[in-house]
Amino acid sequence: MLPSVKNLSLFNESSRNDDNQNQSHDDSIEKRSRIFPNIRNQFVIHIYYHLDDNTEILQEIRQQFVEKWLNFENEWHISFVYGHYAVQYHQIEPLLCQLSELIKSFESFSLCLNNVRILPNSDKSRYFLAICQTHSDDDIDNEMGDNEISLKKLHSPLAPNRVLIKSIHHIIRKYRSEIVPVDDSQLEKFIYHTSIAWFTPEHVDEAQKICDKLNQNYFNDEDDDRILFIRIDRIHLKIGHISQIFFLNKKLQN
Repeated sequence: MLPSVKNLSLFNESSRNDDNQNQSHDDSIEKRSRIFPNIRNQFVIHIYYHLDDNTEILQEIRQQFVEKWLNFENEWHISFVYGHYAVQYHQIEPLLCQLSELIKSFESFSLCLNNVRILPNSDKSRYFLAICQTHSDDDIDNEMGDNEISLKKLHSPLAPNRVLIKSIHHIIRKYRSEIVPVDDSQLEKFIYHTSIAWFTPEHVDEAQKICDKLNQNYFNDEDDDRILFIRIDRIHLKIGHISQIFFLNKKLQN
């Protein structure tokens, strides 16, 4: 993309001097880039739940670690896409229509994130420090009272949160949208999680120590206040310049 007229000053001498002054700062920041090429008229599909930026436990974790190689995410979210998918511009509207109808047909549900793990990207060029479900089949019963949350093991692949993930991927695959695809066996291992920071492979051992420390101090099954209980009642969809929020059905109380 060509620079706008107002940004052409980037090429004059004074701007070069400013760039030189900031170079040392920029060099100290590890760059994060896509693992797939940017193709014209191809728009990546993002489907996620946005976490409150003021979540106390996430803010505490951010403030504890100052390692320069640990790059904290600017915002926290839970993704509903496993792999990477993209569509062409003319496919965006019909895809959004299908996904919105699907999401609205599901009842809201709750998740429990209570285990810190290290997760790699598809080519292991980057790793993520993530708060995850203990197991992929752990879920919280949809019937959640005001003052108590009942934990329930749902081993069945027909659990609502599992069906939603499979249904989303069934739709986006119909558009032949795979960039970094996953097969059905990989999708079965999908784990709900939120990434709190990323780092490069040479820091895996150091990150594992942080991971162990966080599990010991925060997610040790001794303090329920240190568990992230999240009610999934809406899902964000972003494709290209279009961003929308769709609400799941609220469970009717008898």
